[in-house]
Amino acid sequence: MLHREVGSYILFTVLERIVVGFQDHLPHLFQLFGNMLNDPQSIDVRVITVRSLGEIAQFIDTDDKIELVSIVILIKKIILNTSYRNYFRSFFPL
Repeated sequence: MLHREVGSYILFTVLERIVVGFQDHLPHLFQLFGNMLNDPQSIDVRVITVRSLGEIAQFIDTDDKIELVSIVILIKKIILNTSYRNYFRSFFPL
């Protein structure tokens, strides 16, 4: 179980630091994040995944409808999942 938390945190840290080069991998990242948001054993993996999505969202081109739809679907999944309610404040840096 700890491996998933560490792996998700490393991915978040990489996305937080690297601003170029990952755009070509967005479809794969969206698929991976969709799976990570459904992690049945770790709320930490799900919360870190939401933070990773926040990093990616900053660089999505508003003209790219496929990327926009992909991230909206994932955000909708987050909003509708009640297990995230206590973590909403940690999703957005203040």
